[in-house]
Amino acid sequence: MTRAQNLKEEGAYTPTEAAHYLRVPISTLRTWIFGQDYKASSGNARRMRAVIKIADGEAKLLSFYNLVEIHVLAAFRRVHEIPLPKIRTGLEFVEKKLNTNRPLLNQNFLTDGLDIFVEKSGLLLNVTQGGQAVIRTTVEQFLKRIERDTSGIPIKLFPFSRHAGQEDTKSIVIDPRVSFGRPVLIGTSVPTVNVFERFLAGEPIEELAEDFRVEKSLIEEAIRCEQVQKTVA
Repeated sequence: MTRAQNLKEEGAYTPTEAAHYLRVPISTLRTWIFGQDYKASSGNARRMRAVIKIADGEAKLLSFYNLVEIHVLAAFRRVHEIPLPKIRTGLEFVEKKLNTNRPLLNQNFLTDGLDIFVEKSGLLLNVTQGGQAVIRTTVEQFLKRIERDTSGIPIKLFPFSRHAGQEDTKSIVIDPRVSFGRPVLIGTSVPTVNVFERFLAGEPIEELAEDFRVEKSLIEEAIRCEQVQKTVA
C-alpha cells in the first residue's frame, strides 16, 4: 500500500469534525457509523448495525474514504428519510451486484448501483414528480464534488461550504495530502479554520485576502464555512 493510499485509509477525523465538514447532523452521523439501539415492538432491546465501517473503531476516528462515503450517503437524506435498516440492506445488495465491498466509494454507483439501491431500499417514489429523477439529480450534485484519479479512486472532496446540495462553487477542498486533510482554500494549503480565527481576531476580509493572496470571495467562503461549523457544533 502506497503512502497516499495510507493517508486515505487511516483514521484522521473525529465524528464531530466529520459532521461539521459534511453538514450532517452529528446524531445522524453517529447512527450511520456506530449503529443505534432501539426497542422492538415486542419490547425487547435491539441494535441496528452501522452502515459505514469506520477506519479506526478503537479510537473512533474516520478516514478520508469514510468522509467520501458519508458525503454520498448524505445525498439520499436530502431526498427522503430512508430508515437505517433499509439503507444498509440496499447497500449490501448493491455490494453483491457491483462486486464491491464499498459501493459508496465506487464511481459506478450512480450508473449501475443507484437504481438497484432505490428498488431494494423500498424507497417510495412520487412518480408524478419524477421521484427517481429527483434522486438521481441530487446524488449527481454530490458525486460531482468528488475528484477521482484515472483509476476512479477518490482523491479529493469538495464539501459544501454553505448548505449541502444548494451550491455549485468549489471553494473549499479536503485533500488527505494537504494540511493533514483539513479543509483548505482551493488552490492553497491554507486551512479554513486559520482564516476564521484571524477574522474573529479582528482582521478585515480585504487584508486577509491580500495576506493569503486569494480573492476576497474565497475568504468570505472560508468564514461562512467555519461559522456554519461552529453553529452545528
